[in-house]
Amino acid sequence: MNPRAIPSLLAVLLLLSFTTNAQDWHPVTLPFCSQIKAKGAMVSNRPFWVFEAPAPNSRCCADLDLKFKGKTEQFGYFKLSGLPKGRYFVSFDLKAKHVTVPLSVERIIDYEDCLASSRITLDKVTGQMHWEEWINVD
Repeated sequence: MNPRAIPSLLAVLLLLSFTTNAQDWHPVTLPFCSQIKAKGAMVSNRPFWVFEAPAPNSRCCADLDLKFKGKTEQFGYFKLSGLPKGRYFVSFDLKAKHVTVPLSVERIIDYEDCLASSRITLDKVTGQMHWEEWINVD
């Protein structure tokens, strides 16, 4: 290997490790109602945990404060409420898969009920999360 290429290779590796450590915090309003979907995984009546992330570069979930435990409803619907503004990891145990969703609570409204207005889907091939959002009209 060319000795001149080593600094360039180190710079590329450093850049890759920096970009993979960055969190993509999805902004939400509480109460937050959504649905989790992952092909080939059980999503109904599955446990999930909410951990507080103290910094933007926090990693889930060891050594983080557990703020909430819950279970998904039928078809993977779930609700988050009672949390202050901040960053959180929502960690789902879907039996065959474990999915962690980084959320940023930006706003809190004084309302107990909510309808699901989004769906979080895990792509089976890439492992990437996709968000669908919609507006509910009565």
